[in-house]
Amino acid sequence: MSKKITLKLETKLKALELSCLDVVLEEIFFIWQASKNINSIKTIADLSQICGLSPDEIMRRLRELIRCNESIKIDKINLHRLVKEKGHSLKDLICLDASFPHEKRPFTGSLGNVHFLWEENLSDFIKNLKVLSAAKLIFCSSGKRSYSAAMYLKRQGVNDLYYVKPELLKDVVVTF
Repeated sequence: MSKKITLKLETKLKALELSCLDVVLEEIFFIWQASKNINSIKTIADLSQICGLSPDEIMRRLRELIRCNESIKIDKINLHRLVKEKGHSLKDLICLDASFPHEKRPFTGSLGNVHFLWEENLSDFIKNLKVLSAAKLIFCSSGKRSYSAAMYLKRQGVNDLYYVKPELLKDVVVTF
């Protein structure tokens, strides 16, 4: 989304074209997807009323999300095609697992070059990620933590980062 959007109370959330609006509502505004109020959230004013944040705070957070979302690449292709089309090699791909330690991994095959974010010293790790030219693929079993982690890493200046929804990779067996 490269067009300029002016945020107002009546701005419709769908008009913002956030690729993972359900994740944004749950992780950024703490609105559970099974909530009875979820279907009544259409505008910024609705969101403000339901989550209890001021409209100014909602708009500040949304502006930041829009900036981050513009630079995160979400490819609806399987991993092998992603790697081939982007000119990267599988052996050089850096996989970032944002799952909790106890969560089931989203892959059925073996993965090489995987970094579990919960094991890393993030300040040092982010410095290293910034200088690496290889593609960084971020994932988790639910897709929610990986999207949030992708937004965080983009804000920290990590480039060439791909967020992949787990359902897009469920049939892919990755071997390195």
